[in-house]
Amino acid sequence: MRYVEFEEWMENPCTREFLDLIKEHQKASKDAITDLMLNVQSISQVDLHQVSQLRGQSYALESILNTELFMRELIDEEVQTVRPESDN
Repeated sequence: MRYVEFEEWMENPCTREFLDLIKEHQKASKDAITDLMLNVQSISQVDLHQVSQLRGQSYALESILNTELFMRELIDEEVQTVRPESDN
């Protein structure tokens, strides 16, 4: 993928809407974890299974959101290997 193609993809309204939706879901997962932890009388009442599921969702969604950073780094590496800087 060329850098120009990547930029076009990132600026596409569908891509932006998708990433915004992912952000909303990740925030909801984090908020649910907070609610689970704060709305109990004792830490022993926390449903750790549910907390771990929500944390897993949050981490997975974070990975999707990191796609932009990953792709920028990957494209930069490809550009550097195609055009190595001269040794002066």
